[in-house]
Amino acid sequence: MANISDGQRRLWFAAIKKLGLDKTEAADLLEKATGKRSIREVVPSEFDYVVKELERNGFENYAATRGEKKYQDYGKRGKRMRYIEVLAKKEGALDNPTDKGLEAFIRKTYGVYNITQLSDQDLSNCIEALKAMLKRKQAKADRFADDTEPAEVF
Repeated sequence: MANISDGQRRLWFAAIKKLGLDKTEAADLLEKATGKRSIREVVPSEFDYVVKELERNGFENYAATRGEKKYQDYGKRGKRMRYIEVLAKKEGALDNPTDKGLEAFIRKTYGVYNITQLSDQDLSNCIEALKAMLKRKQAKADRFADDTEPAEVF
């Protein structure tokens, strides 16, 4: 398995420095997120869990809030991952437009726990599925928008 990228490693060390963690506290946090005590053993698909654990402890991941930088280490696949998040969260394709809602959709549909674990074909299929869900949702909203007059009740 490949190790995490240099950018991810720098993010890890910047986060533990900002949080003021010593080596044992950082290892405990890493073990809680991935089950591993060394950052060298962490693979890219597990690093998102590490970031979430850091955020739970008060770290603000500015790269994730900018959107365009969130999946930069995934190359062309990162663009698809960002587009999936836009469809799911901002466009409202899912009923629960949050990270947990997107993770639940991916887990239920593809059997993986994280968007980064999807294959290229699954990423494309996920985009098409979310587009279809959004189209159905908009058609339903348009259908109900025509019925604006409330029925009279006697």
